[in-house]
Amino acid sequence: MYKLQKRDLNKAAAVLSRSFNEYPIFRYIIPDPEYRKAKLKYLCHFLLCLAIVRGEVIGPSTKMEGVSMWFPPKGSKSSSMDPVRAGLLTLFVHVKLGTISRFIEVGRIKGKMRAEIIKGQYYSCDMIGVDPLLQKQGFGRKMIEAKLLEFDREEVPCYLETSKQENIAYYERFGFSQINEYKIKNVDVFCLHRHPNIPFAI
Repeated sequence: MYKLQKRDLNKAAAVLSRSFNEYPIFRYIIPDPEYRKAKLKYLCHFLLCLAIVRGEVIGPSTKMEGVSMWFPPKGSKSSSMDPVRAGLLTLFVHVKLGTISRFIEVGRIKGKMRAEIIKGQYYSCDMIGVDPLLQKQGFGRKMIEAKLLEFDREEVPCYLETSKQENIAYYERFGFSQINEYKIKNVDVFCLHRHPNIPFAI
């Protein structure tokens, strides 16, 4: 696995923006397809910066076939200034105010719902995406398995959310089970949890 550095952020943001261009939650945040194609990379860049500040961003290799963001259990060092350090204010230069408002709204709702749905210590996977030209070649699995094996050694569970129902079966192969779901406007959000040391499906 390759741990991304700040110098990798532009390339990683481009990979994620291509991977998540048609993702339901981002279609809500940026409804216009052309605007989304042009501007999603800026939201992804911010999220990547935040993940580097608060957690870890990894790819399968230095070629960056895919990118994933992982956050440690609650209680780890974080600050209310982290979003500013991650470049929140620079978003206003690149993205319309309405887009930023919906982006912040989604983050607020997700945080509130997560606090209600899951308790205790857990790692979380915030985003995982593979370049569309390289999907179904095992790069996503490589990233997920590497991190889950780490969490298994610590005996700490993992939590993630997806707004694509078809993704649930994919994550079930790694031992995740759906534990809840909710909506953000008209977008479904499915909540999945994995206890440590559950075997992966072949």
